[in-house]
Amino acid sequence: MTYYLIEASHELQIIFEQLVLITDYKQKWILTTQIITRAIFNKHSDIYKQH
Repeated sequence: MTYYLIEASHELQIIFEQLVLITDYKQKWILTTQIITRAIFNKHSDIYKQH
């Protein structure tokens, strides 16, 4: 019985680790897109200022 519990908790741990990785990846992706968007926006506003 204990063996099954250990196996189950191990499975849950793997799933949890993967979820953490996914959320971490999502946050990095959101940050990256925000930085890129800001960079593009700044570049455009510089172009507008020149005209």
